[in-house]
Amino acid sequence: MIQVFRRAKCEGASITVHLRGLDSAADYELTNFDLAGTTRVSGRELMEKGAVIEIAAKPGAAVITYKKGAL
Repeated sequence: MIQVFRRAKCEGASITVHLRGLDSAADYELTNFDLAGTTRVSGRELMEKGAVIEIAAKPGAAVITYKKGAL
């Protein structure tokens, strides 16, 4: 699970989070509780490029779950 917070004075609406310890050869399903649907991303991409998480509200928060080999 990934949990991100945006404070009231934070000007940036997004952050790139690099995950660790994933299987680079596997795909992962990411589910953002605030958005409909899921996203499928390779473990390699999540570790090297990261996942961009956007939070429009100030203050705000996002909760994203991820699981290996889904979809």
